[in-house]
Amino acid sequence: MACKFSVKKFLEHPVLTSLFVTDFALVLFVHSRFPFILSLILVGMLVYIAMFFGAKFADCFPRATQPPTSA
Repeated sequence: MACKFSVKKFLEHPVLTSLFVTDFALVLFVHSRFPFILSLILVGMLVYIAMFFGAKFADCFPRATQPPTSA
């Protein structure tokens, strides 16, 4: 069963989506002009937001549950 990509989940969190896109662009294109500490903060934010959206998209995968056993 394939998991379908849903833009709706991104649109449910517009502030985090815009932060993710802006942070990704900053890290990708102008990371060498920032001080080291600011670069670490930007990468940390990028990882945090990516993990947040990963948790939101994880509900499309089936969970490995065991059937109830009758005693």
